Amino acid sequence: MIRITAEHIYVLRNSTSKPFTDLVDRLIRCSVATVGIAQSAVLDNPRVNYPDDGVDTQITVGAQADPWGYFSQPSTWQYKAVALKDLNDSKIKEEISGDSKDYVRSLLKAGYAYRMCIADDGPAEKKTEIKNLNDGGPPSHAARKVRDTGKLIFR
Repeated sequence: MIRITAEHIYVLRNSTSKPFTDLVDRLIRCSVATVGIAQSAVLDNPRVNYPDDGVDTQITVGAQADPWGYFSQPSTWQYKAVALKDLNDSKIKEEISGDSKDYVRSLLKAGYAYRMCIADDGPAEKKTEIKNLNDGGPPSHAARKVRDTGKLIFR
């Protein structure tokens, strides 16, 4: 099992987001391999300065057996290499409902799960607040949920 402390993650926050993106991409690729998803089903965007339309990584299939519950269906992943205090309500809502987020909305309509990875840890109350903000988005996304936030979501 991979053990990552909050202190390991804090050092990955910088102006480029590249270190955090690289780590999460690698963890996702290792995790999907463990649950039997082909690497070709993982579509990532290692260019952090390139617009991603709300999707840092897309996994096009789900796993038959997923002990963690994060890969049981196709999913879209968004990474935020910021402290929780820097994510206000409007920034969180913008991740799905923003004008430039058409692609993520199309995936959610197609049944993809939404995952948000934040380079920080925080209290359950803040995680619940973020989850509720995304659940309360436009009606077309109301059924999609942010499953987890804070630290990294791999256990």
